[in-house]
Amino acid sequence: MLDIASQMVLKWARFGPTNPINVVQDFTRLTIDTIALCAMDTRFNSFYMNEVPPYVEAMVGLLRECQQRTYRPWWYTALWREANQKYEENKRHVHQIAADVIARRRANPSSDKKDLVDAMLNGSDPKTGKKLTDETIIDNMITFLIAGHETTSGLLSFLFALLVQNPEAYMKLQNEVDIVLGAEPITADKLKDLLYTKACLWETLRLQPPSGVWTVTCMESDPSVPVVLANKWEVRSGQTMIIVNPKLHRDPHVWGDDAEEFRPERMLGENFTKLPKNALKPFGNGQRACIGRAFAMQEATLASALLFQKFDFKLVDPGFKLSVQQNLALKPHEYFMYAKLRPQIDIMSLQRDLFSAG
Repeated sequence: MLDIASQMVLKWARFGPTNPINVVQDFTRLTIDTIALCAMDTRFNSFYMNEVPPYVEAMVGLLRECQQRTYRPWWYTALWREANQKYEENKRHVHQIAADVIARRRANPSSDKKDLVDAMLNGSDPKTGKKLTDETIIDNMITFLIAGHETTSGLLSFLFALLVQNPEAYMKLQNEVDIVLGAEPITADKLKDLLYTKACLWETLRLQPPSGVWTVTCMESDPSVPVVLANKWEVRSGQTMIIVNPKLHRDPHVWGDDAEEFRPERMLGENFTKLPKNALKPFGNGQRACIGRAFAMQEATLASALLFQKFDFKLVDPGFKLSVQQNLALKPHEYFMYAKLRPQIDIMSLQRDLFSAG
């Protein structure tokens, strides 16, 4: 994670304080490269390209077409010849990248990488002894790459948009980073002390959860007995309900009259531990909740702390208004920031200082 985050720090430093940074695009680079390296020992090298990497372009195109198909009848989709050809081309490209990773790993079976790919290639069912097929491994790799980058890039993009518009929270986070890290490199053991940074992440997940909805189904065993919610709404056995996360997370009965405001203090100490059950569900619900929750929070905490240790930030557009778009997950529409190295940061020693004490 630090390897990839350091690439972003160096890119922003060399951009200089007067060149606008496309925040959403660079956080997408960060998260896709991080999940690829950590989970499958693969480098996309996104920060060394001017354009979005071909894999990301294919994946975004695939997601966009999948989203649009949900709004069209099948026969209408069949008429879109050019779009269907592009869809198949993108699908082949995404699958080929995953297949190439498997082929490289099989060609070097002595690899000591204990990552996701290793677990899927060499693990077996404890009861049957069966292993996953290559096709199943490929499907899972694609799922992890898509879900593992899209949501975390959305979280970081929302976080920075909210922080630069809330100076008090901005300064509290940067002060915490200065106290916990100082001028020293960030290490895994220091992450646990970044309590306000994590509170800012949780508050961002409350206000702008990348996952827009999840569903629950009434499983009442006796269909003749109605289930009544809040003494108002009768729910039939087998009926599925959609929970809209941004609405759930703004319930004034839980969060108060200022539920629409960004206030990270809600997520500190007892305020956080005493939240009502099911009031905060940014990672989904039940057995299908996000398997990568710990990974995402560690990555986001590390990246946020590292960036605030090195830079001061300012919006390019002082009149910026946060707005939301959706592909697979909810993300902000494109926006731009200036990143200026903080006064104590020496650009000539920056790369060294990211990894070793000065």
